[in-house]
Amino acid sequence: MYGTILRTCETLFAKISKEKPMNYYEKALLRLRRNFNFSMGIYSGRPLLQRTLCKQMMQEVDELFIPRPYPLLRVEQDRLYLEIQEIYLTLLGQKCPA
Repeated sequence: MYGTILRTCETLFAKISKEKPMNYYEKALLRLRRNFNFSMGIYSGRPLLQRTLCKQMMQEVDELFIPRPYPLLRVEQDRLYLEIQEIYLTLLGQKCPA
């Protein structure tokens, strides 16, 4: 699941970057997504750490300011936030090993 999220993001940014170089906001979104996917892989099998990671990443994505001239990046930011939130809610439904 996490790999497909990363591939989707990379193909989106590859299309954008062919037209023009990536700006700061595109790089920041891609960095957040890659960090999230990498960390979820490291914390696999540790639902408490994954939940904490999801909360932290949702906060970071929410705090990332993207100016008005970049509406597509705002949509991508919202999509990333919702995907992390969906994973977080899935983790909440799992029982933690005692």
